[in-house]
Amino acid sequence: RRNATGGRPPPEIDTAFGRPMAAAAAEGRAPSGAGPAGEMEAALGRVLGVQASLEAINDELAERMLQLERQANERRAPLLAQRSEAAAAIPGFWLCALLGHPLIERYVSDFDFKVMEHLTGLE
Repeated sequence: RRNATGGRPPPEIDTAFGRPMAAAAAEGRAPSGAGPAGEMEAALGRVLGVQASLEAINDELAERMLQLERQANERRAPLLAQRSEAAAAIPGFWLCALLGHPLIERYVSDFDFKVMEHLTGLE
């Protein structure tokens, strides 16, 4: 990385996003540089610390969402089976349902139509 004047950044600024110096700042140790560079390192350390906290919350949220989705799937399973059973009792249900879909209808050939007449369920 180069600064606005085209030169290299000062040596106290870590060009790999300040990770070693920012880690020290995040741990409460004094930054290696003084003045504006040290203040920037400390601020970067705070940013990285907050980002780590956000990632922990996001990870927890993802795990909870996965658990909730599993619970919902368990609750839905018997209802989906009941619905499938009820639909199987309606002659031509799946043929009508599939041909009624605008994206599927245009791709159904005569052969497909004959096969779909015998569908009793989709698994």
